Parts: sequence; C-alpha cells; structure tokens
Amino acid sequence: MTSSPEHKNVEATATILEKATSTPVMDFGHYYAKREDLACATNLEIYPSGSKVRQYTAMAVVTPSLPMVVGCSADSAMQIYVAAAAEAHGVEGIVYTAERAVPTDATRYAVARGAKVIHVRPGYLSVIRARAREYAMSLPSGCVRWDPRRAVEDTALQCGNIPDSVRRIVVATGSGLTAAGVLVGLARAGRWNPVVAVAVSDMATVERIMAAAQKVVDGRLPHVRIIRVPQPYGRWVAAKLPDGTVLDPYYAAKVLPYVEKGDLFWIPGLRPLAAMPAECRRELDRSK
Repeated sequence: MTSSPEHKNVEATATILEKATSTPVMDFGHYYAKREDLACATNLEIYPSGSKVRQYTAMAVVTPSLPMVVGCSADSAMQIYVAAAAEAHGVEGIVYTAERAVPTDATRYAVARGAKVIHVRPGYLSVIRARAREYAMSLPSGCVRWDPRRAVEDTALQCGNIPDSVRRIVVATGSGLTAAGVLVGLARAGRWNPVVAVAVSDMATVERIMAAAQKVVDGRLPHVRIIRVPQPYGRWVAAKLPDGTVLDPYYAAKVLPYVEKGDLFWIPGLRPLAAMPAECRRELDRSK
C-alpha cells in the first residue's frame, strides 16, 4: 500500500527530529537545568528558541512551500513560534487569535514578523482553534499543522542525558505536551523519577498529560502531579538562571520558585526580547 503524502511528511519530520542534537543539561549546584531553550537559538533579541522552534523547523523542511497555521490565545507564544518559523522559511504564517482592544506583545510580534493575524470574536480558545482548523482544511495544498504526538515524541528523545542523581523533573507546563514527552522518555529509559508539571495556565491536567503520553507509549509511566502558579497567564515575571540566562517571563520564570535541591528544571523554550513587555525588559536589565 502506498503511503499518503501526509504520512510521508510525518515520517520525514520524525527522521529529522530523531537526528536532532540533544540539548545540554547544566549543573547549577543546587539543581540541574535541561536547556531546551538553547535549541535553535540564534538571536535572543529577535527570534525565539526551544523545542517548538525545533519541531516547526523540521516540519518546514519537509513541507517547504506550505503556509503555517495556528489558533491560539492572545497571550500564547505559539503565534510567536509560527510567525518566526514562517518568516525564516519564506512561507505565509497565519495566526487565529482572540480579538483584544489592545493587542498583546505576542500578537504585535507576530504582525511585525509578517504573519497574517485573524482576530476572532468571541475569543474562546475552542472557537479560535475551530476557525483555524476550518481554514487549514480549506487550503487545497494543505499547510503545516501542529502535530501533538510528534511534539511528545520529540521531547521524549531529549531525555537521554538526564543525570542519574536527579530527584524530580520539574517541567514548565502550558498545554502539557512537554510534560507528556518527559514521561514517555523516562519510561522508555526505565526511569521512574516523579514529574512535577508546574502549570502556567488551566489547559493542562494530570488526565490530559497522561492521555497524551499513553498515545505514544503503552504501559507504566512515572508519577506526575500538577502545581498551578498563582499568577494569571498574561502576567509576566522577570527571572534569570544563575548564569544570567533570561527565562521566558510567561513560562519558565514562573516555575523557578518551585525548583528544589536535586531537581532537573526542564525549560521548554524562550520567546525573544522583542516579544516581551518593555517593563519586563527593563526589570531584566536592572537584574544584571
């Protein structure tokens, strides 16, 4: 039986991701940090970095002429990743997001990078994603679509260099896919470190994380629990690693207070400074 073009694209993307270099684990004495934020890092001022950049880059390589489409909340970094990836690969980026009286820094960044932003009312995430899905399905040649299973597999491949002395894995969590990938990677390695998913939004639940992991691996998985940060998703926090590396103000910076001695702090990615609020950048500058 001949494979469909879509199936071939998925297989080709998987091959590229499997060959990706493992991002480093850094020892900061009190804890370790898994530096996924260093994946595809180029220019902190202008471009994002991290696992989603790696995943979108792989997808763009195997579908070089197709537009990239995403539906996300107004504060979501997904529009940042899509806009930057589309610009880098010379294709159209289309972002469906909630209409706001004042656009968020993330949306302004997407527009500045040349993405086409469609504002949706009412701005419920389910409605936004439905509109984006309908548009994607209407394109005669298709588009680059986010593949949750592939994202889980990609993260799982990054679990090979976790130090033996690590006690827990503390994951900065949005939708929960990164946490699911960590569960899969640990299980495949025969490791049962507990995973703490520190959630910056209400999207992730233990049930959703486990379900995403179980779509990829059948069998026992490490224990996972969720801690929800007190700040609303749209409220930023300025923080850095001990070496001075900026943490994403909407994700990893909020998770840092929950990292304890012996933990591995899993940092999924980093939005560029150009997509951060001006006051956040000023506070980061003052903390040098």
